[in-house]
Amino acid sequence: MRKLFLMLVFVAIALGAKAQENAFSIKGGAGFAMLQDDTDADLKLSWKFGLGYEFRLNDLIGIEPSLMISNKGFKFKDDDYYHYDKTFNLLYAEVPVTCNFHLGDHWELAGGLYGAYLLNDNTEGIFGNLREFEIGTTAAAKYNFDCGLLLGLDGSVSATSFQKDYRGRNSAFNILVGFRF
Repeated sequence: MRKLFLMLVFVAIALGAKAQENAFSIKGGAGFAMLQDDTDADLKLSWKFGLGYEFRLNDLIGIEPSLMISNKGFKFKDDDYYHYDKTFNLLYAEVPVTCNFHLGDHWELAGGLYGAYLLNDNTEGIFGNLREFEIGTTAAAKYNFDCGLLLGLDGSVSATSFQKDYRGRNSAFNILVGFRF
């Protein structure tokens, strides 16, 4: 028991010494969301915001889990069958986990996976059996200023369809702005 306690204290001290390179960030952005399928769905404005914390493994690589609120969806206009023109909004709580590659002091490329939970939608039952959970891939490119400001682009593509009986998948592309502490 004493050895386990001493080992945990050593790990805590080592992580605390490394923590000076770790970074907490607040970030948000706006862009476009779309439905990836074979229909004539159009782009819609999307947004996201949240928090992240990067654990630096070394000078080149870091792992960053985040908690984001993300608005996805699509616009759909149908004059033939449903006779409507509507924007469908799907609000998700997302947990992306990315591997960040630091290229010099300022540039950063990231790629990873995300899991999302559907919080709210305005589909009014039109699409029926919506999936509550979504998983997918995400990628980003960011520029980190010396003052802590970050600017970047990110994109995500779902690996699962948003509806149980349909193969359409969510995707979104955003311009990011944030601050890293």
